[in-house]
Amino acid sequence: MELDLQWLRRLGFGQVALHATEYVLSRDDELSMKLMGVALTKMKELGAQPLIIGIASPRSLSYELYKAIPEASYAGMSWLLDAKRYVAYHGTYLLDLKRGVMECDCAACLNKPIPQISGRIEDIAEHNLAQLNSLLNLREIEAVKFFDVMIERGLTAAVTCLHVLTPQSLWESCLERLSEIEPKYLVLVGDTFDYERGDPTLWEIETFMRELRDLGTEVIPLLGCSDSNPMKLLEVMRNVLFRDEPIRPQLLNPSKIRSDAARDLLALYGASKEKVTLKLADGSVATFEHGHGLRLDRNAELESILAKLQYRRDPETLYVIGHFHRSFFDRRMKTVMLGSWQTQTPEEERAGFAPDITDILVIDEDGSFELQRGQ
Repeated sequence: MELDLQWLRRLGFGQVALHATEYVLSRDDELSMKLMGVALTKMKELGAQPLIIGIASPRSLSYELYKAIPEASYAGMSWLLDAKRYVAYHGTYLLDLKRGVMECDCAACLNKPIPQISGRIEDIAEHNLAQLNSLLNLREIEAVKFFDVMIERGLTAAVTCLHVLTPQSLWESCLERLSEIEPKYLVLVGDTFDYERGDPTLWEIETFMRELRDLGTEVIPLLGCSDSNPMKLLEVMRNVLFRDEPIRPQLLNPSKIRSDAARDLLALYGASKEKVTLKLADGSVATFEHGHGLRLDRNAELESILAKLQYRRDPETLYVIGHFHRSFFDRRMKTVMLGSWQTQTPEEERAGFAPDITDILVIDEDGSFELQRGQ
């Protein structure tokens, strides 16, 4: 490095470029980072205008790097390449716009509608470049809000704990009620299926998924404690796809119904999240989470549940959970706990617990919400 830089000085070059990609990709390697540090130091000693190439992305740009040479210029097209993959920057964080939308007030996004800046590659690229420039120039990063779904119009309904595959499930009654409400969006707040205690049948899975599609609503699924275990899901998939026992490693001429049921299960699981945040049509925000993440026993006292919720939520946000098979609604607190769509299980009967059932939360376009209580 010393020899190379001496020759660059003799030849009168006024700018030196360091291709830093390999260094940054090996950032966990102490030797690689030391070598990059030496190179940066020598570049400063040369007195030339330094150019850092190949790392113009928050994924590879380290604070130590641009702090060491604040006068450096950077080159790279990651901000555009990421935009083509529908990835947006928020400082050093990456937002996957294939799974949500962003709201941003930076100069590149100001006065543009959310669907445009979240779905148009040119606008995402312009946003990424603005964020990257703020990062490199040590300016305050413009605030970016990320939502899983933006509600534009129509009703939004939410139900939880259907526990499809168990004999106590009331999923047929639930879908009948939803067909009467005709929501544009439907949030399934976890435990839609019960892979832990359920007895899977091809008929039940296929019928539920078909009737869910027939509702014509956009489904927003969440993971619960009974439908998030991938190994249990795999076991259900095997039971659906294979006809004979014992299970063999090859498919035994699965019918279209079987393959469709397996596809729908995988699609629902793949689209499910632990938590979703909705930007409602009136500008307010609603957050949905199954509730098992509170790490409380299902029979916990209501006061304990509410105390936990206060630490996890924004008071300006409507917060909705399920899991506890109990119904609770406080408009002032903007807190809703939905009962289940499963009648009393043997475990609940032994514990002396009677669940609240058949609740539906309905959110209107104007942000108003109503809990339609069941039993």
